[in-house]
Amino acid sequence: MEEERENGESNKIPSIVHMIWYGVDAPSPLHHANEKYRRGYNSIVKNSMCEIKLWTKSDCEYLVQQYPEYEGIYRAANNIMKYDIMRYLIVYHCGGTYLDADVVLKKPLANITANECFFIENIVPLSRNNPGYYEPIRKGVLEHPIRIANYAFSSKPKHPIFLEFLAEIRRRMFIQRAPKRDYDVLYLTGPDVVTSAIHAAKKTMPINVVSKLASNGIIQHTCAGAWRNTGRG
Repeated sequence: MEEERENGESNKIPSIVHMIWYGVDAPSPLHHANEKYRRGYNSIVKNSMCEIKLWTKSDCEYLVQQYPEYEGIYRAANNIMKYDIMRYLIVYHCGGTYLDADVVLKKPLANITANECFFIENIVPLSRNNPGYYEPIRKGVLEHPIRIANYAFSSKPKHPIFLEFLAEIRRRMFIQRAPKRDYDVLYLTGPDVVTSAIHAAKKTMPINVVSKLASNGIIQHTCAGAWRNTGRG
């Protein structure tokens, strides 16, 4: 009985929300000039029913030193790419839920974290309107029609999908280390990495992808978008 209880506990997603907050001119999302960050953070505090951990630069650098195999890509990345790398490494190491500060949370996370959860951000058209159609970094390969978001996800610790993300980032950064255009960040470390890895692995790993329609009742990504100008995502 004790062993069953321990196994049950080990299969639970920890009740903690991780948010990365450094490289920005405000001590917390509550103090940011952009109202979307303040509104998002307030909703997470009110509705998550979880401990909230704001990861500072020193927190992130301490953690990445425990994974020297990824320290090289972290050091080579610009700020927004660092935030992408760390969100995957943090949830791999600690478990829990990662949320961007501009996510408005509508329901307690206990309702959605029965298993690993990833939210579909949008359906990508397979046409000249495909976001990657004209992007040089894609070399003519269109995006997958179902893009998986990286602004909100949950997992218990040590899920292997995060190692797949990091391996794919290392491969892509070996080919092109620094972004030349805004879209390159999405391709090198962002949603395109998550999308490619999950679609490749979902038949062999326990991954629950939540439809955009279902996720609309749980979260809203308000897309503060400051990273395109300042490096903050």
